[in-house]
Amino acid sequence: TWADLFFYDLGETILQCDRNSLNTYPWLKQNRAEVAKQPRIAEYLKNGPKTPF
Repeated sequence: TWADLFFYDLGETILQCDRNSLNTYPWLKQNRAEVAKQPRIAEYLKNGPKTPF
């Protein structure tokens, strides 16, 4: 869902500041794992453009 993608991206932004920041939010870590394993999203994460933002 759009909400899943939003929280995935939010988590990515937070992790750029502190790699351990999601340790107290297991539901968000699980959500990110579920989103990242979706075939089309996994392909994009693997081969998509890398941006500084």
